[in-house]
Amino acid sequence: AAAVSSDGGDEEQQLYDLEAEERRLRERQATTVKLFALLSKREGVLQQRAEMRASANDPNRLLAKGAGVARRLLQEERLRTTIEKDLPRMNKRLREMTAAWEEEHAGERLHYDGATIVSMLAAQEEDDARIEKEEKARKEAAWAAKKA
Repeated sequence: AAAVSSDGGDEEQQLYDLEAEERRLRERQATTVKLFALLSKREGVLQQRAEMRASANDPNRLLAKGAGVARRLLQEERLRTTIEKDLPRMNKRLREMTAAWEEEHAGERLHYDGATIVSMLAAQEEDDARIEKEEKARKEAAWAAKKA
């Protein structure tokens, strides 16, 4: 009879522990919903920017004729303006939200897609700076070649 009651107590403790862990995970999920929603939105902006950069490298888009060309170029410019304005704002907000979450969770690092969010943002910004520098150098070289 003693073995049965100790097993029952263990099962009760296991159930209690599982319920406590479930509550902890649900609370954790609730605290990260907005942050991950913003990360998802940011990923969409980065995808649009990649598509825009790819189309910007197509010289035929400027030589195309037809009624929709001007509208398409205007849409590209609006998208470029939106990206240049929104992406830095999103990155800043993500840094703030991540710092608050990590402070609230005793310094635990918040990860997304295998990397800490802060390091992911830093890597993306470094890549952006490198690409911008390369594009500027390429444009300057093209301009110098035209002048020569």
